[in-house]
Amino acid sequence: MYSALFLQTDWNLFIGRFHPVLVHLPIGFFMLAGLLELVASRKKDKKWDDAVALSFLLGGIGGVAAAVCGWSLAAEGGYDPATLSWHRWLGIISSGLGFTAWLVKSGRLKLSRNIWLGIVGVCFLGITITGHLGGNLTHGENYLYQYAPGIVQALVGYEPDTAATRDFSSPDSILIYTDLIQPVLEQKCYSCHSDAKSQGGLNMATLVGLMEGGEHGEVITAGDALGSEMVRRVTINPTSSKYMPTKGAPMTFTEINLLSWWIDAGADSSLHLTDEEVPDHIKALLMRDYKLDTRPKPYVETAHTSPINDDTRKVLEDAGFSVSVLAANSNFVEVGPKTIRGQMNSDQIALLPQAKDQITWLNLGNAGLKDDDLKAIGELKELTRLRLENNALTDAGIAHLDGLPHLESLNVYATGITDAALDVIARLPNLKRVYLWQTQVSEQGIEALRAKRPGMMIDTGFQFAAQTEQAEQTE
Repeated sequence: MYSALFLQTDWNLFIGRFHPVLVHLPIGFFMLAGLLELVASRKKDKKWDDAVALSFLLGGIGGVAAAVCGWSLAAEGGYDPATLSWHRWLGIISSGLGFTAWLVKSGRLKLSRNIWLGIVGVCFLGITITGHLGGNLTHGENYLYQYAPGIVQALVGYEPDTAATRDFSSPDSILIYTDLIQPVLEQKCYSCHSDAKSQGGLNMATLVGLMEGGEHGEVITAGDALGSEMVRRVTINPTSSKYMPTKGAPMTFTEINLLSWWIDAGADSSLHLTDEEVPDHIKALLMRDYKLDTRPKPYVETAHTSPINDDTRKVLEDAGFSVSVLAANSNFVEVGPKTIRGQMNSDQIALLPQAKDQITWLNLGNAGLKDDDLKAIGELKELTRLRLENNALTDAGIAHLDGLPHLESLNVYATGITDAALDVIARLPNLKRVYLWQTQVSEQGIEALRAKRPGMMIDTGFQFAAQTEQAEQTE
């Protein structure tokens, strides 16, 4: 039995995985040799030469041992060929220079001191570059510079990931893959699955490579997160040999949920956050971990306009209107009569389009409006909230509001409108709330409006008559 197990062992990989252990030997011994040589040169004492020579010898032997194991480890595949080649041969050259330094320092080889110092310098340079390339192969090419000072990053041309400082204030601009998924893959997966190292034939550095999968097939099944190998690997028991990532911090609960949601949504790089219906649990995670509020924002919070002209403000205020800025960081204004139940005539209403780019809330309830007055109001294309309650308005007046692109709230309580006005109301593209109490609108008209605009809140007030009739029938 033991002989069978012995023969079944993959000795190449077994030996190769000792490379990370042995690779520190030449680095340590060469550094020790350099320190000892520095001490010897200061003290000008030849007794230190034996220690320096021994350190170079042990460094050379450690370098050979690391190279043998590294050669075996490279057979596992998945490494960038160019980086691997430089790492391999610079390591061998550095080990050879270590042996040369040992020969010189032990007196077995006679060279001038300048040549000796050149050998030592090149040896140290070689071992430094070799170590850096090894880090690139293991952790990714940006591993060394990721947390370096900004001036160092600029000198080496490194562009840091801006995920931590990315502006998530506008959900409309967020690409699910680019802004939420790829930064996680770069942090958790690229060290083994990128251009520098594509372990298992899987390269996640591009979406094309990710979707192509690796040697054992695809890892992403678009539309089926639970059926995707990648999701399985990051959610299985962490003690399993197939658990990913094999090193470093695992994916968080939020990251796994975002990955699964993106896959279920089709795993498309062009998907915007607002293209998809965001599940409630994803909304909560985005808000908690990214401070990203996915709730739709009112138009006035996302749009911009120029400040109202001082002369225009004075004209409106002199005409009896109150004009107030909606918010400190907004140029939109709210307009209404200065006095409660202030009656406004047609000449006053005709002045409103002078501020058509700024008026977004307009309160003209109980203002004595007539149908023709709504012509001027129909020109206020930035309107989002309009109160027209308790005015002698009919369907003809409401027709002037047709096409207001941003109107979100409309109050026509206690007006004379009928079902005919509902066609105009249904066409208002962004209307979310409409108040229809005490109008001539029928129940059939209300139901038809609900069918056309199922997401609209339609407030018809308390139906006392219907409730009384229902109670009498019950008795």
